[in-house]
Parts: sequence; structure tokens; C-alpha cells
Amino acid sequence: MQIGNYLRQLRKDCQLTLEQVGAEAGIARVTLNRWETNVFQPRLPELEAVLRALKVTPEQRKQALALVGAPRAVLLLRTETEQSHPDLVERAGYAPAIGDLLRAMRQRRRMTVEQAAARLGVSPRSVRRWESSEAMLVEERLDDLCKLFGAAQEERVALMTGRLWLWTPEEKGTQILEALEERYHDLRARRYSLMHSGLMELNLLVLEAQVWTFAAHNAAGRHLLAQTYTEHAHYLSDQERFDEMGLLANRALEVAPESAHLETYWLTAEIFAAHAASLRGTKPMSGRGLERFRRLLAANRSPRHECWILSWIGTLLIEEDAVESGLDFMDRSCQLAERSGDPILKRVRESDKAAMLLRIGRPEAALPILNLAPDDNPYFRTGLLLELTEAHLGVGDVSEAQDCLQQAYSNIDVSRLIHFGSRADVLARRF
Repeated sequence: MQIGNYLRQLRKDCQLTLEQVGAEAGIARVTLNRWETNVFQPRLPELEAVLRALKVTPEQRKQALALVGAPRAVLLLRTETEQSHPDLVERAGYAPAIGDLLRAMRQRRRMTVEQAAARLGVSPRSVRRWESSEAMLVEERLDDLCKLFGAAQEERVALMTGRLWLWTPEEKGTQILEALEERYHDLRARRYSLMHSGLMELNLLVLEAQVWTFAAHNAAGRHLLAQTYTEHAHYLSDQERFDEMGLLANRALEVAPESAHLETYWLTAEIFAAHAASLRGTKPMSGRGLERFRRLLAANRSPRHECWILSWIGTLLIEEDAVESGLDFMDRSCQLAERSGDPILKRVRESDKAAMLLRIGRPEAALPILNLAPDDNPYFRTGLLLELTEAHLGVGDVSEAQDCLQQAYSNIDVSRLIHFGSRADVLARRF
């Protein structure tokens, strides 16, 4: 919904004419009409005058400011939010704004601020101001920026309007929260199709922006925001953006209600947070992670999480040169996955083990447990293809390795799996 449509609805709800609102706010009727038809967008002082004339509630005012999305409106909202809900801001950060989408698009392409600025012909300070929502994106840069970051059409629209979409104001109270819970579950169900289309992160940021207000007022809102942050951390883990993954996982743990330790998502967030804490750059650092994962193992309540934690402990032990002990943990992970009766869980854990076997130079042991299936999602299939490429190279089967790498490159291009590109390029240089 655009700000003009929202103002028109607020006015009609109050049963006021344009002339009446204009007289009260000191603004010409023709100007109000241009706002309501979205020909122009109101400046912040004028908008505040109209909102006072309409006698809006505090929540309606926040909605209007969010729909404007201009830097001054974002700054005002954040300042007021920090004053009214300092604890939530400290735990959950600010509600996402359009700059967060821009930052995510850049990080998705593995570019630094300086690299993006150089490609766009602007200063790094300009990019930082866009990403912090302190300045509007310069219109003449929009096409270049969208091309540089490979923006989807929906992302382009969001950048053009300068805001993330919000719920329609007809929805009220618990009805909105229930609708947002449905969107969360739908988003999870469609995660791989959304990843394929490049729209997963936009959807996550939009949902977080919508849920944030509820998190400021009740436990149900904090619960849903923590779940959404955990799903966002999952996406970032798949993208191998581990610093961001850790930030979102820790936010999920901070904002979750006290009862959340009984929930599946809480343990998932703990695992992502422990994963991030155990890394230096992209490399595991066993000393910082082993004890944390061992504590999580004791708190685990599901075979899926237990397999996952066992696999991580095995990985960290191998990084610590306790190879046989590490492989024993990975074997336990695979055996538990097999007993669970979930074939996908079994194959994921076997892929983890294969990765470690390749790392320690045992490609002949990795090959038998790397198997493709027709219904593999593009993300999992591409990871397997790269492991198969490395394994075939390790045993001297160059033809099979080339075929696997070619399929991997095809998936990377078609499904926008940018983060796999560097791994594929490293393998390509070995031929």
C-alpha cells in the first residue's frame, strides 16, 4: 500500500472531506489530492500536520511514517522506537528499512562497500548512507545498481519506492499477527523456490519489518520475530554468509520469550549461533565451538538436531587434528540419521562426512556416500556435485569430475547460487 492510499483511507474513516482536512492542517486541497492519488509524496512536516488533523492513533502514525520510507521518516521512527522500546532495540535491532535490502543485495554478491562504490562511480560514504537509510538512493544510479547486484523486479520496485511493503491497515490486532504467522509458514514451505527466484531475502526482511511492531507489545510477536530471525539465519547459512547468520541467530535468541527454550526453533538458533562463534572467517576454530556444541547436545530434544550437533562436533575435532575421534562422531551422526527413517537427513549428514573425508585426503572413502537423487533441491544438489567433482579428481577420474563440475556451474547460473561460484572456480583450476 502507498502512503496516498493510506491517507485517503484514514480520511474516509474519519468521514472528512479534503477541504476539511486541508483547513485543519493548513494545506491546499489540490496538494492533498495529489498526495492521495500518489502523484507526489508528502514531506515529513506536512504529513505530521495532516495526521494531527486526522487525529490518528500512535500506531496509525507509525504506519504512515513507515509508508513514506524517506530517510527523515526512518530516522524519526527509529529515534522514537529507541526511546519507547529501548530493550527491544538492544535485543532485536531496528525494524528493517529499505537500506537493509540494499545491504543484503550487495552482500549476496560478495562485494565490499568499496567495491560496490567503485563499480557505481560513487563514494563509499554514499553507499553506506544508502544502506543505513540515511539517504535516498539517487534515481539515476538505480539501473546501474540493480544490474550490478542482479536485482529481481520486486527488489527494484522496493528500491524505487524507498520502502519495504507493510500490511494493509484494514487488518487489525490479532488478525494481522495470525496473517503474518501464515506468511511465515508459507515462506518456510517455499524457501527453495524463493531462493531460486532470488526473492527469499526480500520476503524475510518484509516479514521482519511487519512483525517487529508486534514484538514491541507482546510475547506472541517476540515469538514470531525470533522464528523469522532463525529462518533468516538458516538462509544466510545456506548462502555461507556466516557473520550475518550469527547476528540474526543471536538476535533470535535475545528476543525470544523465556519459554522459547522448549521450542525447536530456539535450538536451531543456538546451533547457528554456535556455528558462527566457532568460525574465524569461514574456517572452523574448534576451541571456541566444541564446548558450546557439547552443551547443546545435552539440551537436544530431536534426532534431527542431535545428528546436526554430532556432525559439528566431528567437524571441529577433525579441525583440531583429532581425526579418528571426529570421524567417529560423524559416523554416529549418520547412524542416527539412518535410524530416524528420514532419507534426506541421512544424505545431508553423509554429505557432511564426505566433506571431511575430502578435507583429510580420503576421496576414495567419500565417493560411495555421495549420491545424487532426481528430486534434490538445487542447493543440495550443487553442493553434492562439487563434492563429487573433488572426489573424482582425488581418485584420478577426470572425465567424471568434469561432468560433475559442468552440472554444478549450470545449477549455479540457473538458481543464482553465487556463493558456490568460488568453490567451483577453485576446482576448475585443478584440471
